Amino acid sequence: MQDNQLMRQFKQAINQDDPDLLLACLTLAQGIAQPELDLVGTAARFNLLAEAAAARIDRQLGDVDQMQELCEFLFVDQGFQGEKEDYYDPLNSFLPILLDRKRGIPIALSALLLIIAEKLKIPAYGVGLPGHFIVGVNGPANAYHFDPFHGGRPVTFRECARMVEESTGYQGPFEPQWLQPVSTVAIITRMLENLRQIYLARREWGNSLRVIQHLRVVVPDRVDLWRDEAIAALQENDLSRAFYCLEQYLTLAPHATDATILRDKMVARLDQWVRLN
Repeated sequence: MQDNQLMRQFKQAINQDDPDLLLACLTLAQGIAQPELDLVGTAARFNLLAEAAAARIDRQLGDVDQMQELCEFLFVDQGFQGEKEDYYDPLNSFLPILLDRKRGIPIALSALLLIIAEKLKIPAYGVGLPGHFIVGVNGPANAYHFDPFHGGRPVTFRECARMVEESTGYQGPFEPQWLQPVSTVAIITRMLENLRQIYLARREWGNSLRVIQHLRVVVPDRVDLWRDEAIAALQENDLSRAFYCLEQYLTLAPHATDATILRDKMVARLDQWVRLN
């Protein structure tokens, strides 16, 4: 399937009033890492997983207790778990691969839990802590939170604060707004941002470009994406694209501290190209 068609499918999935998280995750994976992914067949696998979960859970329980049983089903019975040995493998972010490997990073495991919870009509929501991602459910009096990366265990307010400190080094006061529900678009944006950082660090320029294109769909006003696309396009020897992106970046951020460095790199690469051709 052509890149343009894959991008159209992602745009159609995400540009809805209430985007479907599963479809957004599947079209993201297809557009970046798995172009031959069978969307219908993969979605059916999630349906089968939800059916198995429904048979395991006591549907007469309240939402919080049902969520606890769902966590036991996914993270004990089914064996889904956090990937700790190769955390920064970009494949850990893609849900179709998570289904096969049964290992992933916090946001991917949380997305899995949210998708199955939605199919079971458990009103769960994503919680984007700094440096970590968990899932929340509102009880009769309080919100309850579950940590899919660590076996789906319930976590307290204090444990959330500790996880933020451990993952980011932040030692200030815990901000209650960090526990607010985040949207599907915010979840997809965070997945893509993780991938952007990983692929750029690994100098996987083609994958970086694909991620940046997807990011531009969900956060079209981010100026730094023009800079990153210029750098990645330059490394891929796509000089016309690199110069166009650099021009956009310098127009939108004329006083950027890295503007001169980027311009010099572009000119040097152009000189090299002229000498070789």
